[in-house]
Amino acid sequence: MYFHGKQFLHDMNRALLLYSGPDYASIPAEDNLTPEQEMYWLSFWDYFLFDYHMIESDEVPLRYYFQHEKARLTISEQDIIRDLLGAKFTVFYVESIREDFVTCRNLFTDECIDLPDPDWIYPDAEHMIFFGHLHARGVMMLNYVTSLPASGKLRRRMKDIILRQLEFFRCQKPGATLDDFFQRDAVAVRHTLNIMANFAQLNVVPLRKAPKPLPVNLDIRRSFQDEERVLREVSLRIGFSAFSVQLICKLFEDYMSVADPAPYPEEMPAIITACLLCYGMINGLDFEDIPELYDLFGADHDAIQHHIETLRQRLGCTRFDPRYLTEEGTVSSLYLS
Repeated sequence: MYFHGKQFLHDMNRALLLYSGPDYASIPAEDNLTPEQEMYWLSFWDYFLFDYHMIESDEVPLRYYFQHEKARLTISEQDIIRDLLGAKFTVFYVESIREDFVTCRNLFTDECIDLPDPDWIYPDAEHMIFFGHLHARGVMMLNYVTSLPASGKLRRRMKDIILRQLEFFRCQKPGATLDDFFQRDAVAVRHTLNIMANFAQLNVVPLRKAPKPLPVNLDIRRSFQDEERVLREVSLRIGFSAFSVQLICKLFEDYMSVADPAPYPEEMPAIITACLLCYGMINGLDFEDIPELYDLFGADHDAIQHHIETLRQRLGCTRFDPRYLTEEGTVSSLYLS
């Protein structure tokens, strides 16, 4: 109920779009639900509270709620939320079912997980894949667990594909662990598993090699502080998330790192506009229908187009380039690439 407040309307709409993907138009109302529709909302709230990143703060909603409402909660309520915040997104399968517990196996770490209360298990559970949030110590099941049909062979294929996605994610965060990837892009993992289980599509990531990211250039960052400040402010006003703004600024910094010759100050409005438009192209956003974006900084249209082409050539940017891909772009790439 807390997140149904008006101040969270944009976040709720964005989360529903990310969670539903191409099925966004058929989201069921939250009242008078059929059993299937109830499952949709239980699964959505599991995603929203634990995995969604809020537009302005990039926090997950459960942590945001705890920080803003802690003073109103009882000690026992605070303890419950602390336990929930210790849960991790986990993909697992069932190995055996006993009277008092279910023995499961983490698909990626091979860790054994004993979950209580076998009543949640389906008759064909040993031929399924499950994902949801489990307590970090693996001793209790929390919230809602989603199930999908998956043979042992398909489970192994799912693991291979998710690990390949991790390699692409490392274009943004070199050295990232699987936990890092799940914390940022659990929604993409959900979509990937669903596509592979229900649409017989066994390859949902590009076969090309992941592009090599440019290292952070602190000299460039210091030299163009004012330009980045303007780019951040405008991007946030347009409605981009805090995380998207980080990627837009990284695209700008990377372009400045490879620009040759160094651009003149009067070129900056065109360069900033070009970076914004290229970021939209990379993430599958159609900015051609919003011509006002070309005039945001008062730059000449031909100059903007010149820098768009130069940026693409110098950085080798393509649609769904993993170096600059946000959650929206990642989900779109699963269905459109």
